[in-house]
Amino acid sequence: MAPRVIAPRSYGNRVASFVSTQTFQPARSFASVVGSSPITESGRKHKIVVVGGGSAGLTISNQLLRTGQFASEDIALVDPAEWHHYQPGWTLVGGGLKQKSDLRRKLPEMVDPKVRFYNNQVQGFAPADNTVSLSTGDRITYEHLIVCPGIKVDFNSIKGLSEAVSDPHAPVSSIYSYDTCDKASRNIADLKDGQALFTHPAGPVKCAGAPQKIMWLALDSWKRSGLYNPDSRATSPIKIDFATAMPVMFGVPKYSSRLEELRVQRGVEALFQHDLVGIEGNTA
Repeated sequence: MAPRVIAPRSYGNRVASFVSTQTFQPARSFASVVGSSPITESGRKHKIVVVGGGSAGLTISNQLLRTGQFASEDIALVDPAEWHHYQPGWTLVGGGLKQKSDLRRKLPEMVDPKVRFYNNQVQGFAPADNTVSLSTGDRITYEHLIVCPGIKVDFNSIKGLSEAVSDPHAPVSSIYSYDTCDKASRNIADLKDGQALFTHPAGPVKCAGAPQKIMWLALDSWKRSGLYNPDSRATSPIKIDFATAMPVMFGVPKYSSRLEELRVQRGVEALFQHDLVGIEGNTA
């Protein structure tokens, strides 16, 4: 059965919508960074090329390097970003437990100096030639290619969401962006009574458990403040809804059954097979 969209549902003027759409040490010295300068012929050839400097790309490049089977610059990493973000920590930022600035580092600091770092965008792949084209016009050659650029969050795919999460006065936030994850903690702290809606979208999403993690953190905060009563939804100052495009709480049955038990015990109303498609004011 296809997921149903969330019907227009008003949450009054005291709503907080928490929308979902993934301690480390820097390397001892900076990696060799290649920016806009031309790449020499010898610098274009690598045994391993890793596309993506997120947690996956950094992990695999370092694991390969530590096997001792690769010389300096046998491994190359390509990513245009200035910063590396430890994205799993954004849930803790939304829960008021961490500062987002503590969860990012300059990307060159995170790359081992024995790994050749191309701080460029990838323009294309040519598997027949074992080459990757960069935004500079240069091409680098590999023996093996690892592609892990991650998932880009597109707030614009949900009507009104981009404007709502960007508005500092709107009670709508997301833990899936560096720019908005701390707004979630403010929304949680500001809500004293009314309806709280947490959503889990259809399709691929970074860390499928994160939409529930932030909900449980918020629930705990409100409960400790005397603003949430799991035993009486009718009298609880704050009421919590969880809307998910799935027919169950989680995609893995073992965990889904336990999460369903917790949902019932904690008085959270489930809106199964509901997908957020738009936000307008205080209506989702």
